[in-house]
Amino acid sequence: MFKNPRYFEVANLSIIFNWAIKVLEKINQCFLNKIPSFARILCNDFLSLSTNCPNQNIITMENQKSSLKQIAVNYGLLLALVSILLMVIMYVANIEKNWMLSIVSMVITIFLLFSAIKAYRQGNGGFLKLGEGLKVGLATAAIAGVVAGLYAYLHYSFVYPEYIDVIMEEARESMSKSEGMTEEQREQALNFTKSFTTPFMMATFSLIGSLFFGFIISLFSGLILKRDNPNEM
Repeated sequence: MFKNPRYFEVANLSIIFNWAIKVLEKINQCFLNKIPSFARILCNDFLSLSTNCPNQNIITMENQKSSLKQIAVNYGLLLALVSILLMVIMYVANIEKNWMLSIVSMVITIFLLFSAIKAYRQGNGGFLKLGEGLKVGLATAAIAGVVAGLYAYLHYSFVYPEYIDVIMEEARESMSKSEGMTEEQREQALNFTKSFTTPFMMATFSLIGSLFFGFIISLFSGLILKRDNPNEM
């Protein structure tokens, strides 16, 4: 089913898996008592499987009004965790590019950002201004981008550093087929590509992409969920 023995690299996967568990436990201790049930169920199931305690009630429920910061942290960390898990899946399955995973990632991103804005509206008496929706969405996307970008830096620095070589080899093959380029132009183009293909730059682009799509999704979500408070008009 998989192309190379990377699927069986238990040591690396164990480190990543344990790291993910610690992240979930930290989220549980600090934030998740205020997010919707789907997230509590997801984290409870994941932590139960990993700790062999299927009946343990890990995450408590409290009906408290959530602030913008709380919602952004809750959903931002969940979105980052999804991005990290998809990156790990691509690494394990030896998948460089996959449109299906890209679609899944986008759908989950839209769902979580929309849910974050909706949760803020519910905690605000059912009212929401467009500007508030943008703030919640961008804050959530920023937190997700920072956490996922940090992992991307570690991933391409230590877990899968050869990915950079794969990108450079693809660039060389593509440029070798360009008949209109001289050898000097090819070398300059390769150097330019190399300067943008470092763990730091890939992490930076991850953050920028998260903010860009976060803004677009938040804008449309805010327009859909917008509901003015008649007492403030």
